[in-house]
Order: sequence, then structure tokens, then C-alpha cells
Amino acid sequence: MVRREALLARLAERALPVFKIAAAPAFDNFILFAIFVSCVCLVIDSPLQDPTAPIKVWVGRVDDYGLLPIFIAEMGLKILALGCDGYFSDSWNQFDFFLVSTTLVDQFASEWLAKILPVNPMLLRVLRVLRILRIIRLLKSARDLRNLILTMIYSFPSLINVAGVLGLI
Repeated sequence: MVRREALLARLAERALPVFKIAAAPAFDNFILFAIFVSCVCLVIDSPLQDPTAPIKVWVGRVDDYGLLPIFIAEMGLKILALGCDGYFSDSWNQFDFFLVSTTLVDQFASEWLAKILPVNPMLLRVLRVLRILRIIRLLKSARDLRNLILTMIYSFPSLINVAGVLGLI
């Protein structure tokens, strides 16, 4: 038992600098700026545009090669700082994990999923639109609006079940 406590104390000492970074207001402001840029990219991106249009190519590059690594790094830092239990106990972190995972699957495995599942891979791209809900983090003073969004997030797994049943029909 003493060895376990000593090991946990050493791990906590190593995680302290990561925790200080993840909890810093400057880091939070940087992530909020990245969320804002992501929302602007979603507004600019249109499915009706030609896929080879320069603005569409530019937005795709900013989104995939600029913002996605930032959100992956945020997720990784918070998991290292808080541990898995601490990270997943916060509903915003669960939502961010879902969004980052969906984006990663969309970017790297959409062709593979199209072969296995009878679902259009564009469905994953549609789920990326949920990133716009991250902007609600900017409205920390609007508690009622946050509660409404959290209710929607909590009901999302049930909606997936309903969509699965409707897909069978």
C-alpha cells in the first residue's frame, strides 16, 4: 500500500505542470479562439460549393491540419492532467471527446466504414456540424442555455438508438 501511494505521489508531481497548463486561463482562451475559428470555418464551408474551389480547399486544410491537432492536444493534455476519471466526469469533456473522435473517424476511416456499414460516410461529416455547439462555452453566463444544451447532449445516445431502429425499418 505504501508503494502504491508513493507511486501515485510521483505521478501527481509529474502531472502538476501539465495540470497547470490545462487549467491556465491563457490555454482556455486559446482553445476558445480555436473554437471560434472552427465555427467560422463551418460557416464558410458549404456543401453546394465545388470541392476544388480554393476557399473550400483552404477551409478544409485549416480545419483538418490546423484545428484538429489543437483539439487533439487539448484532449490529451486534459486527460494527462485530470486522468481518465476526472476528464470524463465533465460533460463538456465528454462532448469534446465525441467531437474529436468523430472527426478522426471521418478523416481517417470514412472509406473503410463505407465498405463495412451501409451508411453514407457523409453522415460523419454531418456530425461534425455539432462542433458549432462548442461556441456555447463562450456563453458561460447563460446558465439556462447551457442547461438546454447539456440536456440535448445527454439525450444524444437515446437519439442514436431511435435512429438505429428507424434505420432498420
